[in-house]
Amino acid sequence: MKKKIAVFGLLLGLAACGETTQAKLTTAVYDTDASYKVLATPAADYVTGKFGTPNATVKADIKTASAAAIAALEPLNTAVENSATISSSDVATAQSDLAALQKAISAALSSVAASKEQ
Repeated sequence: MKKKIAVFGLLLGLAACGETTQAKLTTAVYDTDASYKVLATPAADYVTGKFGTPNATVKADIKTASAAAIAALEPLNTAVENSATISSSDVATAQSDLAALQKAISAALSSVAASKEQ
């Protein structure tokens, strides 16, 4: 009986440790990649002119930010697929690049709204 309790306690202890730093970083990669995929559609729609003629500066900003986000996410996704070590600084870079894309899309939507008001 004592062995069963000890094994049960050990299993509970291991379960509590299940959320390692790498597991948290892997989750952050999944979340960041999913967020990129959500933002990619309106970004592409703006760049291709589905909302009207795009502002050249905003269009360039979207393309630059999107390329940076992809460049940061691709090696992270590969690392996750291969169960390789992920660094928190690489995840932070991807999140920062995604924030830049979000800012560029926000500017795009503002320019669309402004053009509709005219």
